[in-house]
Amino acid sequence: MQSWNFAIQRTLPMVFTLDLAYVGNHGVNNQSRWEYNAAQVPGTGNSTRPLNVLWGRTQSTRTRTGTHTYYNALQMKLDRRFSNGFSMTNAYTWAKALNFSDDTGGLSVSGIQGAFMTNKGRMNQDRRHVWVSSYSYELPFGKNKPFLQTGPGRWVLGGWQLQGIVSIMSGEPFTIRAPSSTLNAGGNQQRADVVGTPERIGEIAGPSGDALWFTTKAFAIPKQDTLGNAGREIFDGPGLFNWDFSVFRMFPVPQLGEQAAITFRLESFNFTNTPHFNNPNSDVANRNFGRVQTAVRISDSFNLA
Repeated sequence: MQSWNFAIQRTLPMVFTLDLAYVGNHGVNNQSRWEYNAAQVPGTGNSTRPLNVLWGRTQSTRTRTGTHTYYNALQMKLDRRFSNGFSMTNAYTWAKALNFSDDTGGLSVSGIQGAFMTNKGRMNQDRRHVWVSSYSYELPFGKNKPFLQTGPGRWVLGGWQLQGIVSIMSGEPFTIRAPSSTLNAGGNQQRADVVGTPERIGEIAGPSGDALWFTTKAFAIPKQDTLGNAGREIFDGPGLFNWDFSVFRMFPVPQLGEQAAITFRLESFNFTNTPHFNNPNSDVANRNFGRVQTAVRISDSFNLA
């Protein structure tokens, strides 16, 4: 793993600090799963599988091969140190991550001569823009605060704290696929042909809707016995917005000692109840091609590159 970075930090007014950094790394000879016995020529079925030529073996035979990964990012962090009851951290990343295969799968085009580089594309967790903010705020009421230091207002509003985490992320990429039968080269996967200008529509179809996430007419099933020209992981799915919010207050219990207190705490995960959606159907031959129809569990939504 080769890594490099350059960073600048600056103190700003109102106890803010700003960090700006360029971060890069290059993974060398990462082990990617490779279908060694994949056919070498489109349209030849199993006849050009290397082990079939030698010994008549047409079954899948997987091994590992060295591939590379690439990551470049602009990272920004704006912090406010705790002062006057308020602190916050804001982090933004604008990045691009490339590889030849993801951890959850191998090289999609394993054997076709001259097509190895078509495997290079964005990582399936390559969210191009990621913004995360966290904050903690003590309401300015009660003892040692600017307002309502005495009286009933102090007892009602004093001692409350608000905390939260806000996450905003662009979508994860996906590959436009086509039936492998049109490639007719055993052990290889097929991608679609780009026949127009892909554009985002951005509509959510739901379980039985017809709304499209992108212009499906920009893609087509490749001609028989040819490899599709669409790249790997070329289109982004739905983005993500999530706000986790909490409010709490500590009630001292002098009878039990100076440090004793009872805490009231209310926490809400996904406070705005915003749905998080899966990527659209990406099979050009499927009747639901281009439609976002399912939601993702929030616990599975935070895949950061």
